[in-house]
Amino acid sequence: MDDSTDTLQILLVEDNRAMSAVIQELLSHTQLTLAITCTDTGQGALQLLSTKAFDCVLLDYELPDYNANEILQKLNAQQQLTVPIIILTGHSQEKLASTVLALGAIDFITKSECSPERLNRAITYAISRNKFRQLQADDEKAVMSKQLNSATAETDFLLNYDPLTQLPNRELFKCYVTKGLARAARHQLKVCLLYIDLDDFKRINDTLGHDVGDNILKSFSRRLQSIIRTNDTLCRIGEDEFAIYLDFTQNDCDAAIVAEKIIRTTTIPIEVNQYNLHISCSIGISHHDSFSGGSEVLIGNAQTAMLMVKQQGKNSYTYYSDEMTAKAKKRLYLEQEIRHALDNDDFYMVYQPKIDVKTSQVTGAEALIRWHHPIDGFISPNDFIPVAEESDLILKLDKYILDKVISQISHWQKQSLNVPVISVNIPSREFQRGDIVSCVQHTLHHYQVIGSQLEIEITERLLMDHCEENIKILNRLKDLDIHISVDDFGTGYSSLSYLVQFPCDVLKIDKCFIDMLPHSKENCQIVEAIIMLAHKLGKDVVAEGVETEAQYQYLRALNCDQIQGYYFDKPLDILDFAAKLTKCDVRNINTSSNRHAC
Repeated sequence: MDDSTDTLQILLVEDNRAMSAVIQELLSHTQLTLAITCTDTGQGALQLLSTKAFDCVLLDYELPDYNANEILQKLNAQQQLTVPIIILTGHSQEKLASTVLALGAIDFITKSECSPERLNRAITYAISRNKFRQLQADDEKAVMSKQLNSATAETDFLLNYDPLTQLPNRELFKCYVTKGLARAARHQLKVCLLYIDLDDFKRINDTLGHDVGDNILKSFSRRLQSIIRTNDTLCRIGEDEFAIYLDFTQNDCDAAIVAEKIIRTTTIPIEVNQYNLHISCSIGISHHDSFSGGSEVLIGNAQTAMLMVKQQGKNSYTYYSDEMTAKAKKRLYLEQEIRHALDNDDFYMVYQPKIDVKTSQVTGAEALIRWHHPIDGFISPNDFIPVAEESDLILKLDKYILDKVISQISHWQKQSLNVPVISVNIPSREFQRGDIVSCVQHTLHHYQVIGSQLEIEITERLLMDHCEENIKILNRLKDLDIHISVDDFGTGYSSLSYLVQFPCDVLKIDKCFIDMLPHSKENCQIVEAIIMLAHKLGKDVVAEGVETEAQYQYLRALNCDQIQGYYFDKPLDILDFAAKLTKCDVRNINTSSNRHAC
């Protein structure tokens, strides 16, 4: 062929000069127009292939420096195996053929088979086969590119949107808010943000399952979308938390109007799997002109306001204020310090005796946690326990208290003290998790303490929440011989039918009913009714918060079983309480005139 563009560039790699001349002669008699480049070493072949383009390579299997396998491996390692290679060998071995073909060679022929026709056919086939392989690789690259683009789009969606509700997530929402704030600043517009949290959503997940919870979230998000305007932005900012950016508001009260609409829509039950579920939400509102900062500050302020709604009873809304930030910072500080205190064993227990009204003897004690902070001094349980209850720290704190109390009982018993029943208050979250029984059982077993030494106090309100489940848990605790006391009785509006079913031993009259005794006629009637009801049901009664002689004498006249309060003793540290137990062991005091001795 005269056209140089049709001339095929052939690389012949052969160390035997005579054989090289023979092959070149045979190639000259093919029907192909060829330009032949020769080399007699593997290294020479590798150098030529790295600097010049060839249409085909005729490669002798055995060379002075490398064999064909090694050359193919090097080309593969350098990703230079793009030219078709035909292996020439003096021996016909199927094993050699399969090896070189597996490494990327196109064909394998013996030198004895070389003829113009055989070489013509081999070269033509090799070039065609290589083009097909390249087209196939290009198709695979196109498919991979398409898949990669699809995966990239999916990744972008997952990075910016919530898969469950299809709403923007927190990161994308922050971008919207940042742009909105810049626009508001330029045009002097009013904008605000609503932070929405579903109340008690965890309880739905725990009791009905996450599938039901997911359906509620999707239904609630659709309700929110139906309320907002097209220029507003809604996002799912957390598990059960949503945020709405109101892009333009004429008046400060516009956000309150939206909040009220949201709260009204929660009055309509959500139907999921034949359940008609009632939900409520807490909403915090933050205006962009009430702070200096970006999107995170606006979101954080609204969240702070929402948390304030939670603390004040839920199912409402409120506007952000600087005072809320101060409270939020204090709460965050306390939460961090509680974690440190748990890790460092900085909490300690005190024990407030319970006194038998008839004998004036110590018949029990309530264990109360105390905290003396190394910098801030004494921190009241009224301050740190609510913070713990708002997070999972309460679960760690309860385990800590159980361990402290039960280990102390064990220690006192080893000192041969006659230890009375010690009561521990368990909050609702720990009780509803359902592992309270195994936790108590494990701790009792670890310290070799019998269950009858322990009393679990639970509030009346807790008892009425998930009554059937609570009865089962209480029965399991009773199987361990643990005493059960209903704390704050009279404040939770118990159903009498359930009260009969609760396997409790003691009803504890709340301090609010004791404070006005005996001057308040209403309080006297309530306390008398509780004592009569408890005795009819075969339960003991403890009056807490007794502080005066008049209160004591009145309760004694009503045959109240036990008294707890400052009139007898403040909460005592472990040494003072042990001393009181020792004193009561050696003196049996039966007269009211000596009641303070024990």
